[in-house]
Amino acid sequence: MLANIALGLTVIICSFAIIIVFIGVRNSILAGRSHERIKNSGKESTARITHAQQHDNQKVEGILVLHLQVEFDAAGKRIATGKDVIVKFFDADNYKVGREITIRYMTDDPTKIVVMGDVRN
Repeated sequence: MLANIALGLTVIICSFAIIIVFIGVRNSILAGRSHERIKNSGKESTARITHAQQHDNQKVEGILVLHLQVEFDAAGKRIATGKDVIVKFFDADNYKVGREITIRYMTDDPTKIVVMGDVRN
């Protein structure tokens, strides 16, 4: 009786773990497709960094995870949006407040951007 309960709990826990891994992989693939679509068919522009903050959970030596707030003009409107990027420690000076960076955005939704250059989005 106790062995059956333990086996049942093990099956349930393994099922949840598989589902969580599956959802994580699926979300990563979808995000990658979205970034590639923006890179390939988005409109290129220059954006000014208005706020840059380092994330608290830095786990890898030599890189920084930054949350950037940027402003740029798209279709005659001033767009302000945010983006998380991963940069090498030595390239961090390029992502300070006031710096201009190259981005690509979708014309149908300019808040969806990809930062171009020496970063990972």
